[in-house]
Amino acid sequence: MLWLAARGYTTLDLGTLTGPPGLDRFKLRSGARRTALGGTWLRLPRLHRPSIQIPSGQNA
Repeated sequence: MLWLAARGYTTLDLGTLTGPPGLDRFKLRSGARRTALGGTWLRLPRLHRPSIQIPSGQNA
């Protein structure tokens, strides 16, 4: 980390705090801050129209 600081880097993303306790402790003692994040979402386009079943005896 000293090498990066000497070259002008001011931040380093070490990832989330969901690892083993020792790794999380290292990240927190290195200056990490706990931040609540929202869920991750991926929205895909609909690939096909869903089929609609009409009960027998009824018209569409």
